[in-house]
Amino acid sequence: HQTMCALVAVPPAEPVRNPELYLHLSPNIPPERVAVLRELVRQQPLYACIVDSEEGALCVLPHFDIEEVANLERRRCRVIGLPMAERLLRDRNMMSQVHALPLFDFIFRAGGGAVCCSGLQQAVRMRCASLAKYMGAKFSEDLGPDVGLLVTSRVSLHPESKYQAALQRRIPIVRPSYLEAMWEAKVEVRLEPHMLPALCGLAICFSSLKAGTEELDRLQARAVAAGAVAEPLDRAEVVIVKDAFAPLYNDAQRIGLLAAPPLWIARCLELGNCVPVAGELEVQNPRSLQLKLVGGPSPAPGPSSASASASLALVDAAATGLGAADGEPECGTALAGCVINLLYLQPGEQRDTAKAMAWRLGAYTTVCPFDRAITHVLFKVNPLDKTATQVSVQVDDDRVSFVDIAWLETCAQDGKRLPSSTFLQARVHYNPVCDEAVKRGDAGLGGSAGLHRRPSRALTMATSDTMLPLPLPAPQVPSSSSSSAPVRSGPPQPALRSPPLVAQGPFAGLTLGLLGWAPEDDVTKEMVRKICENGGTTVYGSAESVLEAQVNTCICQGYSTPDVGQKVLANFATIKWVDACVAEGICHSITNFLHFAPGPGPLPLQDMANCLVRITALGASDNRKRTRLQELVEVLGAKVAKQSSKWGEITHVVCVMPEHLDRKMYEVACKKNVPTVSVQWLFDCFSMNSRQPEAKYDVANVLGKMDSQAKISSETNNLHSSRSFNAEVLSGHDVLVSPSALGSDARLPQMAEELGGTVQTWRSPTEFAQLLASCEVTPSEPSTAGTLGSSAGLASSGAEAGGNGARSSGKRRHVVVLLDKEEVTEGTQLATFIAKLGTERREIFVVPAWLSETFQQRRRLPLEAFAALPPMEDSEGAAAKRQRLGSGSLGEAAYAWQPASLKSLEELAEDSRARALQSIAEQKVNEGLR
Repeated sequence: HQTMCALVAVPPAEPVRNPELYLHLSPNIPPERVAVLRELVRQQPLYACIVDSEEGALCVLPHFDIEEVANLERRRCRVIGLPMAERLLRDRNMMSQVHALPLFDFIFRAGGGAVCCSGLQQAVRMRCASLAKYMGAKFSEDLGPDVGLLVTSRVSLHPESKYQAALQRRIPIVRPSYLEAMWEAKVEVRLEPHMLPALCGLAICFSSLKAGTEELDRLQARAVAAGAVAEPLDRAEVVIVKDAFAPLYNDAQRIGLLAAPPLWIARCLELGNCVPVAGELEVQNPRSLQLKLVGGPSPAPGPSSASASASLALVDAAATGLGAADGEPECGTALAGCVINLLYLQPGEQRDTAKAMAWRLGAYTTVCPFDRAITHVLFKVNPLDKTATQVSVQVDDDRVSFVDIAWLETCAQDGKRLPSSTFLQARVHYNPVCDEAVKRGDAGLGGSAGLHRRPSRALTMATSDTMLPLPLPAPQVPSSSSSSAPVRSGPPQPALRSPPLVAQGPFAGLTLGLLGWAPEDDVTKEMVRKICENGGTTVYGSAESVLEAQVNTCICQGYSTPDVGQKVLANFATIKWVDACVAEGICHSITNFLHFAPGPGPLPLQDMANCLVRITALGASDNRKRTRLQELVEVLGAKVAKQSSKWGEITHVVCVMPEHLDRKMYEVACKKNVPTVSVQWLFDCFSMNSRQPEAKYDVANVLGKMDSQAKISSETNNLHSSRSFNAEVLSGHDVLVSPSALGSDARLPQMAEELGGTVQTWRSPTEFAQLLASCEVTPSEPSTAGTLGSSAGLASSGAEAGGNGARSSGKRRHVVVLLDKEEVTEGTQLATFIAKLGTERREIFVVPAWLSETFQQRRRLPLEAFAALPPMEDSEGAAAKRQRLGSGSLGEAAYAWQPASLKSLEELAEDSRARALQSIAEQKVNEGLR
């Protein structure tokens, strides 16, 4: 009886909420660290608790022993390290970043990519996989797109190997010692000491080379120092031979071994990687040509010594020696009429050898880049280097070839002129200001004050010899606003790090580095504030410290790529990228717009200072693209014409889409002699860092093609006239498309326009309210004028109250809103606004499938079958269902056999599903905003 009275007297207990995190502490944890954990748990009892049982809890270990962790995993225990437990208690968001367990701590940098292994023994491979997971990195079996590090113990020449694929993708390749060193230090260590040597583990046969030659002995010693293993022919993978006449060349071909020249080893050592044996690195098949020094007069005066002034010539070993007796080398006519520029070859032996071969074939040579008679410019092309060389020779594909020196060597071997297009082409940009060869004085032009043309050998062409000296433009001193980030010398000072001020934003989860920004400047402080207020972490200070911090993106002050002098895994972005992300609330890709990433040289361009550019032929809804193009014009140094600008002030008309170009404007521009160019002109000016000739980008050619196509299409208009009824399906309808609906199907606006409707999109609930207000649909009391049938759609209130004028004309606008059901969940700003519209307005909100089905069937479907809002409950209907009271023992059922860990896992699964749906919805919105 007393027990019953006590039960009656006790009030109902508050619902008990189970903690999300259960921790089981190992007895090996030091007492002071246990005290720290218990204090953190005490501060947040609803989030975590410490339990004595391993079941359903996270086992916290101070150190990871392989056997101990393996035993816990066999008992189905989840294991984390002591540092990771402290992270989880200090930051609840860290749980979402956990890829797999066991996990000791996040040691790998964020966003570093997965780890992949290749060519390792099974025990070493399993060890590397375990260490990668312990340190918070993903482990991938294949070299997928998310892989950011390759761990291997030897190089590979197989074209389909992971090693070669990693070289193509510029993925760092390290030895297993890198993971061991990182695990030993429990912090991220430098890559350089653990990078895989260029020839590590590769078996090479040097038997065909003549022993005792100092140069060849030195090359072999360097190869062995780079990890190569000297082996006999039967155990080698690569045989080093000078040419196809070497004794071991045929033996290697017969047994299927790779044969490579000494140049291949030199190239591998130069690049620090084992490059494929291809192209110029293959064994050549010469016709017994050899290089001989033949005495004779120097062809042209120069600063070289008397020994170097002797001409080098290629003489056929089988020749009778004609010409050698009198000191005059033989001269052919295979390259007669060619003028070859040797400025971009290394001075010394390489340039002298090329000169001798050119003279041997009857070609002229020069080092002056302004010689108008130049037909070929020679380079030593690196196939793996994708950067462009800044040159002073005018780029003209029809007149000048920028080709690898292998073209000249092959012409000398075959004794005939070969097409240069079949050889490696050099990537060049015409930019005399940034021409490093001219700045070094390799052309012998006497510095930058003026150019004194050195005559080509035996060149008697009047148009070339009478050319006046061309002045070299003085090097531009970049301003503080457009200079590239300087890399300071001296010992690097520690970088300053500013944490994010908010958890959400376009830069959430990213670490942005300010490369070359002075910490004390007000501009730097403003940029740090802007990044941190949008969820990003900012690292700034000296250039060395910022690069060592392993940031995701480096923000440059100017618009030229900084010369950091080392391999950097981060991307480079400009201030315009930061401003665009902040203004639009999304993290743009750096490749979305050209000026989001720095260009090849300093900006603005002096040649663009007097340009006033009008941008035209954009769609009405392309305001964002217009803004980006206007930014690009200002970055280049030009000005954007306003609506009030006069034709006498405008210098260029940039046409974005020629099919939308106003022909009257084009005719006026032609009369005023204002060039009308395509938008590619702006892009190429930025990419090539110089103002490009406008004639190459004239839209007259494009308009001519469009007119011819229009003439052809006019003949088939009768075939399409029978389908004109499509434009009447949604005639008089205003279709409003949400960002999520647009992200699910980008063709929705096109469908509505083809059916005769008017399409508009919005980016925020505020903009959506403004669009509805323009359609006379505003939050108000329920209208007494009646509700239109759902099959007819909702007419705007302005049409209902338009008076006799609207009724007499018979035209009424109908509003249809396309949105996903996830966008109007309870509690969102959009759902609150829609609730204020009243029940008679709810039927205008439909899912995107309504427009898709209407477009396919070519008829307007009823709206109620595609309603996006849930139906309103009838207040006069059945009685509301009685709600459950309380929870736990008084509410939802709880079972004695149901453990707490199982219920916690169910809650985690439900939360994971909710987050997945939220992630999909956010992805749709981002796609629609783009």
